[in-house]
Amino acid sequence: MQTITDTIDQKIAFFMFEQKLTVEKMAGLLGMTPNTLRAKRSGKTEWTLGEMMELSDLFGMTLDELAGL
Repeated sequence: MQTITDTIDQKIAFFMFEQKLTVEKMAGLLGMTPNTLRAKRSGKTEWTLGEMMELSDLFGMTLDELAGL
């Protein structure tokens, strides 16, 4: 079963691929360091609601869509 972290990671990977963004650039868009972004994408650190709202705005989708609900 896929977790919310897995779903968010897939959406980030797709967005980064589409926009040709490096981890550094993506992290900058989110106001975090590349290491923090890597930790969140891997599930070592949880996403906060605020960070998930930033992602949903950036991707043009609702929080439910972002989480795969």
